[in-house]
Amino acid sequence: MKRWMACALVGALCILAPICFGLCAFARTYALYHDSTEGRRTVVVVTNLNDDVATGLLKAYDADGRIVTRANVTLEGFASEAVVIEIDPEGEQAWGLVSVQTTGRFALAAWISLGDRWRSVENVIASLIPLEEIEYAGYWMTANYASTMNRSTLLLLVNPYDEPVCGEIYVHDEAGNRLSMRSFSLDARTSAALLPVESRFADGTTWGMLDIHCEAPILLVMEHLDAEGGLIDLDLVSSFYLVD
Repeated sequence: MKRWMACALVGALCILAPICFGLCAFARTYALYHDSTEGRRTVVVVTNLNDDVATGLLKAYDADGRIVTRANVTLEGFASEAVVIEIDPEGEQAWGLVSVQTTGRFALAAWISLGDRWRSVENVIASLIPLEEIEYAGYWMTANYASTMNRSTLLLLVNPYDEPVCGEIYVHDEAGNRLSMRSFSLDARTSAALLPVESRFADGTTWGMLDIHCEAPILLVMEHLDAEGGLIDLDLVSSFYLVD
């Protein structure tokens, strides 16, 4: 089970686990999310989008930024390889970032199973913007959330960079009212989880948008849970809609 922090009106979210990591000679870095907590398993499929042989280095991190899986991949043109994320599922931090570095051009997919059934798949085709090429003061990202009697949304923040990233999270209801705002700071390669908002209506329903402002585009992961906390679906947001 992931550890999360209940959402407050204004608060700070800090993960203190720095880790240094160089980009070596790789031209592109792709990032997605894995969940290897108890009862769940992630298989990452790496696909070569070119007709030439391409190599890549895959690294998976836990939520504290520690490397848990490392794999080298060599792919013929348009070929694919599946890499199982190997991590001790007993740890509460057995989830987080997967990065793949390559001089080629890849597509990634993360297949996440719950028990003996595949529950969700994430697809990533866009590489990260290198920090040294970021020209803007901030990036805006968004996702929908819902909190009802039968389901809730768990927001996961994943920093894919080798530098800390700070930002703010704004929670709005369906009418556009701001329910809360909080600041966050994620150290390199770390992740954090929180419940966006508790149900506040008589019928147990709250829904609306999460607006995230950050120094660099991070990964937003929305886990949709049933009344017992079981995973219904998972959504990965890796694109931004506005810069400032």
